[in-house]
Amino acid sequence: MKDNLIEPVTLHIRMLGQFQAWRQQENLTWPTHKSKALFQILLIEPGRLVPTDQLLEYLWPALPPRKALNNLWVTISQLRRVLQPNSPPRARSAYIHKQGEGYRFNSESDYWLDGDAFATHLAVAQSATDLTTSIKAWEAALILYRGDYLEDEPYAEWAQIPRIKWRRRYEQLLVNLAQAHGRNGRFQQAITYSREILTLDNANETAYRLLMHCHTALGERATALQVYNEAVQALQDEIGVDPMPETDELARQIQQLEGEWKLEITESPVSHPFVGRGKEMNKIAHLLTLTAADQGRVTMIAGEPGIGKSRLIQEMTILASRQGFQPLSAHCSQVEQTMPYQPLIDLARQVITCDDHWQQLAPVWLRELAVLAPEIDEVAASATGVVPPSDDLDESQQVRLFQAIFNLFANQAERHKLLLVVEDIHWADPATLLCLHYLSRHIVRVPIALFFSLRRENLSTDVDLNAMLHSLRREAHFTYLSLERLTEADTTTLLTQMTGTAPFADRLGHWLHQETDGNPFFFISVLQSLQEEGLLDYAAETDWQALARTDPILALPDAIQDSVLSRLQRLPQVEREVLDWMAAYGRGLDFSTLQAISHQPKMTLLNAVEQLGERQLLVETTGQYEFDHNKIREVVYYDLSTARRGLYHRQIAETLELLPPSPDKASILAYHFERGEENEKALTYWMQAGNHALDTYAYQQATQHYERALALTDQPSAQMDAYLGLGRAFTLLDDHKTAAAIIRRGLQLAERHGNDARRARLLYALAQNASRQHRRDGGKPEVEAALHAAEQVGDDYHLALSLLLLTEVQESSGDLSNALKTATRAQIVCNNLNDNQLEARAL
Repeated sequence: MKDNLIEPVTLHIRMLGQFQAWRQQENLTWPTHKSKALFQILLIEPGRLVPTDQLLEYLWPALPPRKALNNLWVTISQLRRVLQPNSPPRARSAYIHKQGEGYRFNSESDYWLDGDAFATHLAVAQSATDLTTSIKAWEAALILYRGDYLEDEPYAEWAQIPRIKWRRRYEQLLVNLAQAHGRNGRFQQAITYSREILTLDNANETAYRLLMHCHTALGERATALQVYNEAVQALQDEIGVDPMPETDELARQIQQLEGEWKLEITESPVSHPFVGRGKEMNKIAHLLTLTAADQGRVTMIAGEPGIGKSRLIQEMTILASRQGFQPLSAHCSQVEQTMPYQPLIDLARQVITCDDHWQQLAPVWLRELAVLAPEIDEVAASATGVVPPSDDLDESQQVRLFQAIFNLFANQAERHKLLLVVEDIHWADPATLLCLHYLSRHIVRVPIALFFSLRRENLSTDVDLNAMLHSLRREAHFTYLSLERLTEADTTTLLTQMTGTAPFADRLGHWLHQETDGNPFFFISVLQSLQEEGLLDYAAETDWQALARTDPILALPDAIQDSVLSRLQRLPQVEREVLDWMAAYGRGLDFSTLQAISHQPKMTLLNAVEQLGERQLLVETTGQYEFDHNKIREVVYYDLSTARRGLYHRQIAETLELLPPSPDKASILAYHFERGEENEKALTYWMQAGNHALDTYAYQQATQHYERALALTDQPSAQMDAYLGLGRAFTLLDDHKTAAAIIRRGLQLAERHGNDARRARLLYALAQNASRQHRRDGGKPEVEAALHAAEQVGDDYHLALSLLLLTEVQESSGDLSNALKTATRAQIVCNNLNDNQLEARAL
């Protein structure tokens, strides 16, 4: 299918609005209504197999099976002739393929379908890094929606569910556009889209809140409050409920408003009601008030898996946005433990895509930030014109990077109070933990509220995390919030709000609280399982205690794994495969990447992720799909067979390898290739990841990457390179004894195999280690050995480095005469190399 709307294609089809199909400007002519209907059915999800039995049920439900099957064969033949009238007899159809016990439309054929183009525009909007691009993509999708799905087939049974799904997509598209235009200050356009939403769903509270925001921003407070009254009436008339607390709170704020209104539109995806955390929210509100008064705060939200840390953060983000904070958030993941600074890179990119204020940073900070985010490099280069030396082992380099990151956030906080959230820091890499610790100690006089979340049980095994927490507890601006399990009253309230089961909520709530012990995620997962099994339809008559005792199949599971598995078993194949791919991927990912690794047609994939969202297994945040809870990901992943896990990892790596290269991608490729048992490629990428970690001062990660490389190879040359990198990493960690032992192992290999070039590099690394160990007043024998080795093999680069190092050693020992001679020689070699970095060091 061709996504480009300009590129000519043979076959065009429109399903949104009235059905149209034409080939080369000529409308297709249908011999029978059934042939057209068959075509439409196959196009609901191009590429998906539609079983023969389902086609017969849709098109000839009243006919005997044999006659209905004969009619299907005739209709298939008619359809193929309509689509390819000049095709030779018995030639394979380019569009309609038979496969097993069914038929499918060939999604690789030469065609254009409005639904596929719509999905493409949504994917572009989701993946965009700026709001303008997203708006353009959403508006392009809006043009394609000319009316309800197949509106000229109002009674076709097979069109009913797709029609509902497309109307939901259209409604969400309008919400996206209304929110985006509101953020851009185009309030009238936002109002127009919000009113259009209400013509589709008169009880849509998101639209009412958007209208209230926009009218208030335009100075029309009376109109905003009138909209609130409309919402109250519509909700009572349509579904018999009161407005949500956030709608009531917004109305209260508008009533009490004095002065200029600060528009903050933050409709976050909330999967379930919020109960039992009033004390914690009051504490957070107080901390935000302190932060707004230029008293930066650091807060750790801790608790067991499923206790509701992320749900609390959702509510906190809404509250902070209403108070004028700019929220920025990042997640740590197990996979990203191999990627230095990834959560901080995510936060930094959110800042630099927000506006151009970051470009006002001092050139020295821009230069440091360019190490993490290549998009900063062009601005940094034009601002400085100086590139720092790459082989400098100055321990202050990492601190300068931390200072640059702090200054980026502090600079942004001059314009907007900042809420920085880093979730699941128990999976943060060591370099990220060090930087977060630095930020935590320095935001005390800046309007930045820094929040972390972690699993309490990880504290017993994570030395780095324990050290950070121990240090932070001594800081006056640090707060530790420990989340406890919900009470039975809380779980009963939650049950009532989720299901409306008030008449029997006490009895069912008591039983659920006993089974889940008040863990919100366990509770919601079990309740979801009951809903999907249809057991809540008979909740009033059910003796839940007896059911659990007498029917082990229907009894509630004792562990969350059983509960999640029971839900997974009811998923259609495509939806389960999407979860499998995402579990193997291990991180949040956008629609385009998900499609690339899953190889699903756009519409099939879009339907699948929407259904998974409705089942509360996936959530969509900041342009990416993620598991609703990491426990779900863990269960999905470990339910895969070992062979299938390996296959998924291998195919993920091969797909990612085709994407544009970036230094921080090497560790992810290495991770997936190793688990896919492609050890040679994994070795290559672990080495690249180690080199990148050294370049970004993430020395602990570098040791891990080089050790993984050593474990995967018995090739002497690769082992020497890994020993070299590993030795340099331990040198930078000031573990000089370990560094010397590792480098000497590499030297032994180089001497045994007569590899003089690698011997020269290893000798220089040994000299660096000795010089650093003695703080540049020793290590002279090692430096001279490195110099001679570089001379022997004609390695002018390492010769220059060795001469520079020897100059420092001679100068430190007071041998100024020889230091001057060595420096002069170093300058000559550096000039011959035409290397600006080395020339700057030589001077």
